[in-house]
Amino acid sequence: MPGTLFRVLDVRRGDSAPQIFLCELTAPHTANRPDPEADRVALARWDDVVRGRSAPEGTGRWPDRCAGGTGAGP
Repeated sequence: MPGTLFRVLDVRRGDSAPQIFLCELTAPHTANRPDPEADRVALARWDDVVRGRSAPEGTGRWPDRCAGGTGAGP
């Protein structure tokens, strides 16, 4: 949503485009009071996602309409 606040947890530069890891702030007052423990937990969850540990094993195939580049429809 417009106006949503985020905290940048980490920026990683590799061979491809940089990866920017964000944490959504639930209220404006949380922007002024960082919570290092919550940020550490959120970044650990992002690490799991990036390494593929949090995604269930898929057995199916994506429908054709869900694969390919954005706007590359029929």
